[in-house]
Amino acid sequence: MKDASWINLLKLRVSYGEAGNNNIPTGQMVQSFISSTSTWINGVDNFWAASKTMANPDLKWETTVTQNIGLDFDLFKNKVTGSVEVYKNKTKDLLMLFPISGGYDNQYRNMGEIQNSGVEATLNLNLIEREKYGVSLSFNAAFNTNKINSLGVMNNFTASSGWASSSITGDYLVNVGQPLGIMYGYKSDGRYEVSDFDYAAGAYTLKSGVPDGSTVVGKMQPGAMKLKDIDGDGKVNANDLTVIGNANPKSTGGMVLNANAYGFDLSARFQLEYWK
Repeated sequence: MKDASWINLLKLRVSYGEAGNNNIPTGQMVQSFISSTSTWINGVDNFWAASKTMANPDLKWETTVTQNIGLDFDLFKNKVTGSVEVYKNKTKDLLMLFPISGGYDNQYRNMGEIQNSGVEATLNLNLIEREKYGVSLSFNAAFNTNKINSLGVMNNFTASSGWASSSITGDYLVNVGQPLGIMYGYKSDGRYEVSDFDYAAGAYTLKSGVPDGSTVVGKMQPGAMKLKDIDGDGKVNANDLTVIGNANPKSTGGMVLNANAYGFDLSARFQLEYWK
């Protein structure tokens, strides 16, 4: 039988848990009345006016279910240590302020479900360990994916970050089955060149076959932004909006170098985020 004395620790961990979240204003299950100035009666204080947020007696806590399995290890007398963990976290009954009609502006509701799953790993190396000096390295890496499982009564929609131009009403997609952070917009196709135009009487006219993007970028002339005509109809408009990116990195990681010698310490940290 082979000697396994180089293995100091191998520990398998399995866990399951549920955590609640009630991070919304209090008193949303009963209708409240507030003192406020109302334009309905010429700006006179209207005491005990109903709140513009409708009460919801069916509210309950938002719940996150966590599941993970991990392995901790210690090898070669503490020279190599670390852990690997696989997890899946699902948050259901999301607390959302939902716009409504009928005299109220909105209502807090439980609706929708999202999940995060992935793998995390750490590795620690004690390269040199002496009485007066030492060197160690630590590495970590994480691969995480998120997905929208449900939007409740809502359909797929676009949301605005506030950074998009007036030509794009929503620059992020919120779709069931896709992750949060999907960017939505027009694809760049470079710029318009002089060769894309006919020039006559002091004016530039687009040649036949060159997509017209004037409804999005404005005046057509050499040097103007050129966008891809996705549907091939010769014009760039809302029909050419498409997925153009993902705000979520495919992986994250880092490295930490620690060194000490005769009372002096040195530490260097590096962080990596990978997109593609």
